[in-house]
Amino acid sequence: MRIAITGTHGSGKTTLVEDFLAEHPRYRHVVEPYEALTDAGAVFSDPPTVADHVEQLERSIASLHDNAGVADVIFERCPLDFLAYIGVLARRSGEDGFDVGASRDEVAEALAVL
Repeated sequence: MRIAITGTHGSGKTTLVEDFLAEHPRYRHVVEPYEALTDAGAVFSDPPTVADHVEQLERSIASLHDNAGVADVIFERCPLDFLAYIGVLARRSGEDGFDVGASRDEVAEALAVL
């Protein structure tokens, strides 16, 4: 089974994943995109920008596709998280460089591997 954990910052996703993995050690753990990207050298703004969340969205989608054939995997975050963050930040900041609606199909396709 492929599982993605979704939720806002600080809601306990990591704790949930750690507890799940303690009981199900055969599962592959895919860290959240922020962690994977910063480990690879990416630098994000504080507070994060729409562009920061777009980069994480793209990583999240790629991670789902990269693990489509893995039987037991748990993802710490899912693309829906980033669509929500992007939608709110874009409206709040007036940034219109990202079309959330246009990404829905790509996100839906990625979520189909869950």
